[in-house]
Amino acid sequence: MGGIGNGRREVQLPQPLLDARRNVHFFARASFLFLSYKSFALRTDLLVRSREAVEKEWAIQHEWGGAQLYQLAVDLQGFHLKGAQWLSARPDICPPEWVAHLSRLQDQCPPLDRSDVEDVVRSELGLSVDEAFASFDDTPIGSASIAQVHRARLHPEGMWGLPWRRCRPVAVKVQRPGAEARMTRDLRNIRRFFSLPVVRSSLAWDPVVILDQVDGEIQEEFNFVGEARAMDAIANVLRRPPPGPLRWLRRAAFYRPPVLVPRSVTGMVTKRLL
Repeated sequence: MGGIGNGRREVQLPQPLLDARRNVHFFARASFLFLSYKSFALRTDLLVRSREAVEKEWAIQHEWGGAQLYQLAVDLQGFHLKGAQWLSARPDICPPEWVAHLSRLQDQCPPLDRSDVEDVVRSELGLSVDEAFASFDDTPIGSASIAQVHRARLHPEGMWGLPWRRCRPVAVKVQRPGAEARMTRDLRNIRRFFSLPVVRSSLAWDPVVILDQVDGEIQEEFNFVGEARAMDAIANVLRRPPPGPLRWLRRAAFYRPPVLVPRSVTGMVTKRLL
């Protein structure tokens, strides 16, 4: 995607043209979905039917709409994927049919290719995947809109090259290449669409306010260094035994906190790798 084939080679389009094509794609599909709901609502209001029949037809419409939104998010990814994930966690503003479709995107997004993962690891650590890890599972545990997580093991640790413990198992969070810039552009385009008076006035909730909220949350999610700092702070608090006269004894007796929180690995945390 992003090139024009001529039978022998692929010509990469300039980024402004790629953005324009992507924006047109979104506007066309979003407008079609919006107009289909408007026309359906109009037909429903004009025709006299029982309440049960109307609810059944709305359920069918929402089932179709949820499938359309799911496919739009999968095709365009970027902020569209993140927005769909956010909507799947909001049954207070979304019909259950939408939630059922979009909830599949929470940890089952299309995964990155191995070459993309290799590029991120080398860019962030200056090492290949094989140099940085003793083993690395190519199949991600989970894949979301901003990053995906892989099982891996670190190389043995020890003195003078003699390992004294097993390769430590770790989870490696890899940020999608270009995800932050793409989401920023997508958000600007989506904001234009939902700012249209005919769209904004048709919804029971203010989409611009919600977009502002989601934008703030996303900025935090792209900061893996801040995430590691918060994760380590929580782990340090939870590892302390509860207060009491035998607190020191409980610490010495291999106290286990009620909730296990992973800790970051020193030297292996960057803005795009955790």
